[in-house]
Amino acid sequence: MDWTSLGGMVSLKTVFTGTYIHLWYLPYAFISGFLVYAVNRWTSKINYVAVVFTAAGIGALMLIASAVDMSAHRLMEPLPQWEFGLAAIPLGFAVGRCLMIPSRRAQRRLLLMIAVVTMAVCVALISSGFPSPAIAYGLAIVPVCLACGWQSKSNGLTAALAPLTFGVYLIHPLIAFGLKTIFSVERDHAALIALTVCISGLVTWGLMKTPLRRFV
Repeated sequence: MDWTSLGGMVSLKTVFTGTYIHLWYLPYAFISGFLVYAVNRWTSKINYVAVVFTAAGIGALMLIASAVDMSAHRLMEPLPQWEFGLAAIPLGFAVGRCLMIPSRRAQRRLLLMIAVVTMAVCVALISSGFPSPAIAYGLAIVPVCLACGWQSKSNGLTAALAPLTFGVYLIHPLIAFGLKTIFSVERDHAALIALTVCISGLVTWGLMKTPLRRFV
């Protein structure tokens, strides 16, 4: 996107940031996935409720620690991104363990607990003067809990669009760069964002009809 040489794109930094810093989440998700897999195996015989409470507590503490630390230090890329995403790992693990509990009623209670605790921590951080990107990740867990706890009925449109979301995430920086170059747009506008999402969705849909579907 910024005309970096091929040698720069395959550097060691790329292993941790992706080919562009906007894609930092990809290597981060792959690495944290191995960690979550190991922890899930280690705790497979432990009471699910205890695991959920522990993971939610660790997530809340990480949320506080990352918000406070990021307000005090400036780190080089991708350390800030990796740091403010830390809380998402135990919080997501807690949500996943909730969904493994047979009782639907118990699931909803625990999901509500996670949402309330996380929201309380975010409010406390904002009130204490610690604005941080980590707070956005904390707030994002609330709709995730609501979606997992109170599922709605799917329809044809949802079933068709849902599989495209990951591909849209991967492809949209390239589409956005192309559109900005063609139309000489310096700042993001609502129309450009909408067009980027639509074209990215069409490209993803097309790729899913080819052998490349495994990557999107």
